Amino acid sequence: MKILKIILIVIAILVVAGLGIAMMQPAEGSIESSIVINASPESIYEEAVNIKKLDAWSPWYKIEPSAYSYEGPEEGVGATSKWDSENPDLRKGSITIIEVIPNELVKTEMKFDGMDANFGSWVKIEQDGDNSKVTWGYNYSDLGLFWRFLFGLGDMNAEMLPKFEQGLNDLKQIVESKPTPEPEIMEEEMAADSLAIEE
Repeated sequence: MKILKIILIVIAILVVAGLGIAMMQPAEGSIESSIVINASPESIYEEAVNIKKLDAWSPWYKIEPSAYSYEGPEEGVGATSKWDSENPDLRKGSITIIEVIPNELVKTEMKFDGMDANFGSWVKIEQDGDNSKVTWGYNYSDLGLFWRFLFGLGDMNAEMLPKFEQGLNDLKQIVESKPTPEPEIMEEEMAADSLAIEE
């Protein structure tokens, strides 16, 4: 009986300590990373507004591409990517594009099975001289006590930041390796050249 009493006291202390850790953690937070890409906003936007192209530079997609499936349109609002995996780094969830501003912003809503919280992410594109600055970030809110406790056991943002940096570097490689479009010849210039030849 004495041993059982001690065990119950220890469990009670651990539970109280766990609740204390959870209560000390914020129920909301965010993280973001930026990179400068030698390309136009239009070229980068193409890789973010299309859900399959968005997955192509996502570090999580590379873990298990076969776990992914798609619903809705391929690009724009409503485009949805879903995954279902036994891998603990993926598990089960989805990401849906919920807002777009052409060549400027793509916002998504993320859902993870078993997680009682709201998650969102965004890709923001800004002209930066001849280049473009791209910011990729995510945020969460209304995080439940259990997940606040788990988040409190480690620095989740610090763990995720390298993933965002990797994804942005992969995006940069994809965009900057695109063929450079040939400049269009204006009709007026063509007409002027024709007249010059005739003369």
